[in-house]
Amino acid sequence: MMLAQRYPYLYDGIMANAPAINWDYFVPIIFWPQLVMSQVGFIEQCELDAYTAAAVEACDDLDGLIDGIIADEKACTFDAQSVVGRSFSCDGIQKTLTKAGATVANAVWNSAIDASGKHWWYGYSRDAPLSGVANTTTAANGTTGVAFNVGIDWLRYFIAKDASFDPYNLTSAQYFEALRQSHNQYQSIIGTSDPDLTPFKQNGGKLLTFHGLADQLIPPNGTVDYYQRVMEILPDTQEFYRIFEAPGVHHCNGGPGPQVVEQLETLVAWVEKGFVPDTLNSANVTSGEMRDICAWPKKQVYVGGDPKESGSFECV
Repeated sequence: MMLAQRYPYLYDGIMANAPAINWDYFVPIIFWPQLVMSQVGFIEQCELDAYTAAAVEACDDLDGLIDGIIADEKACTFDAQSVVGRSFSCDGIQKTLTKAGATVANAVWNSAIDASGKHWWYGYSRDAPLSGVANTTTAANGTTGVAFNVGIDWLRYFIAKDASFDPYNLTSAQYFEALRQSHNQYQSIIGTSDPDLTPFKQNGGKLLTFHGLADQLIPPNGTVDYYQRVMEILPDTQEFYRIFEAPGVHHCNGGPGPQVVEQLETLVAWVEKGFVPDTLNSANVTSGEMRDICAWPKKQVYVGGDPKESGSFECV
């Protein structure tokens, strides 16, 4: 993405998947669930997994097919607090979902909201593993947080500029000030979110991106946000730049959804032969399931037939 923005004449085609184009915001946002847990209590991973399972159960059929995948995550408004008190199994032991656990799950899904109600960045899809940003470990002496190193190191070294600084000690007010400083100090350096791709377009460049909807590290709606800002400047953006949302796919790969395949070949065909991609191919190696990944803003919807066949789905 930085090449397309700063050096638009270097490449005729760029494949940029699950891009970290909003580094100044999303990297410190990674730490938000850990900060919430430092305030309400650290939650066992098996309880957090139970919230994910409950969300999938509630929203799985929004695309017309129950398959363990949330294909239309924007339509899923499941609130973790709605299942507090429900029983779940943790290593064979029956336990009860807690209000604190629901608070953490919602913090991941809704992301950081300050005392004034300002929503600082996008949250994660409800079928993304909560262990990505709300990871914990449980031992005989209790449960503790295991922060993703990128988020905690960013706050420690780039914002506090102090190797001994512990972000877990931040108050909520101090955390949001750190977000503001992250944007002010680093957006121009590593933000890679300049939406004016005019030179890249004028050079004949083609840009192809897919983002797994179940990405547990980089919120996929950050990619959509960027794309919409590009479209405000260049209404014909789809002529040279397309993004595809891959249901059930984790960060770059993995997850229960069919994995994107032959993307580079698709890009080459677009650049060299003018074949404009309306869909990307995807396949589930285990089940043999094939599906077309839709170009945004279209969504993948089951219309009937064998769910292992791509013809059983339409982009609407």
